[in-house]
Amino acid sequence: MTALANGKTPSTTKKTGCGAGGCACSTGATQTGTVAGAVGEGVSLRDNPVAHVKYQLGNAPVLTYPYEHMHVRGVFPDDFYAEIIENFPEARHFKSLIKDYPKRGSIDLCNPAQIDGLPEPQLAFWHEFVRCFGSRNFTTFILERYSPLLAGRLKHQVKPMMYLFHDMGGYGIGPHTDTNKKVVTNLFYLPADESMMGSGTSIVTPKDPNYRQTTAGHDTWDNYWCVKTVPFEPNSMLSFVVTDKSHHAVRPTPPGTARNSLQYFIVLPD
Repeated sequence: MTALANGKTPSTTKKTGCGAGGCACSTGATQTGTVAGAVGEGVSLRDNPVAHVKYQLGNAPVLTYPYEHMHVRGVFPDDFYAEIIENFPEARHFKSLIKDYPKRGSIDLCNPAQIDGLPEPQLAFWHEFVRCFGSRNFTTFILERYSPLLAGRLKHQVKPMMYLFHDMGGYGIGPHTDTNKKVVTNLFYLPADESMMGSGTSIVTPKDPNYRQTTAGHDTWDNYWCVKTVPFEPNSMLSFVVTDKSHHAVRPTPPGTARNSLQYFIVLPD
């Protein structure tokens, strides 16, 4: 069995210190594994993955134009990122669930029916990932990076939702803002190398400042300027607050390529 973050095999009995609180999007898993590192087990010279991500997010500038967002490099510890790549599921485990986007396959990490079919050690790894990064402590940390902007939107309980995505060559998505159920969108890019740097998410703005999208779903590129395309760089992420201005898109990817990512949404309750 492949070792996780502290070099040990997954455990179903020992708990480790990956941050306060349990997972808010519980998969029903009992694994407590080792993503958290060797907290409480003596001194470890390896970065705690959750603490490392919080350090990177906590020290990244929040950019304000055209909407509040962060672009973070080196978001995970390098050795832990290598384990994410090693445990990323094969393409056959992904299902295309959106009719208009057949080239996009997904796995809902918070849905036991979708994740429990993964083989070991991948199953244990992603159960533990969700437990640690789905904690209330971690979710609150992200929200606080965008305060006081979010103060008026957090009157209700929020929860995290996490998906793995595998996009086949030719995948693209037109400009859109995300649904108003989402509060913060976090896009973790998971390529194994730098061969698809140009396939990241584009931040776009309407050409006409008074333009308002009238169609449901995703718009056409003709109505927008591309402000910035975030590189699809290994171990990086794009995070942004979802508003009526948070337009973003992905241009069609080259044929024969694959685009892997983890998308972490903080959402309002149903």
